Amino acid sequence: METTVEKLEAMFQKSEADLDYIEKRLKLDFINAHHTGDGAPAQENLVGMLDSLGQIKAKHAALSTQVQEIATAQKESMDSIRGQLDGTLQLIQHFQQTDNSKISPLTEEEQQAAELSAQGPSQNMTDVTPVVKQ
Repeated sequence: METTVEKLEAMFQKSEADLDYIEKRLKLDFINAHHTGDGAPAQENLVGMLDSLGQIKAKHAALSTQVQEIATAQKESMDSIRGQLDGTLQLIQHFQQTDNSKISPLTEEEQQAAELSAQGPSQNMTDVTPVVKQ
C-alpha cells in the first residue's frame, strides 16, 4: 500500500508541475494576445481560464494534503494492527508455556502472517496488491 501511496504522490507532483506549465503558458498567450491587439473576447477567455486554473490548483493542493493525511493514518493503523497482533501472539505463547496443554502448531498462513508482522511495513507492503472498490 505504501508503494501505491508513493505512486499517487508522484502523480500529484507531476500534475502540479503540469499545472504550473499550463499557467505560465496561458500567461504568455495572454500577454501575446494583449500586445497583438486580437481583441477583448480572447483576453476575457484567457482571464477566465487563468481564474479556473487557480481554482484547479487549489483543489489539487487540497487533494495532495488529503493523500498525505491518508498515508499517515494508514501507517498509524498498520502500526497499531501490528502491535495488537504481536501482543496476541505473545499472549498465546505465554498460555502455551504456562498451561501444559499441547496446541497444534501454526498453520502455514498463520506462520506467514507472523513473519510479515515482524518484518515491518516497508518490506511486506510491496508484495500486497491494493484493492480499489468503485
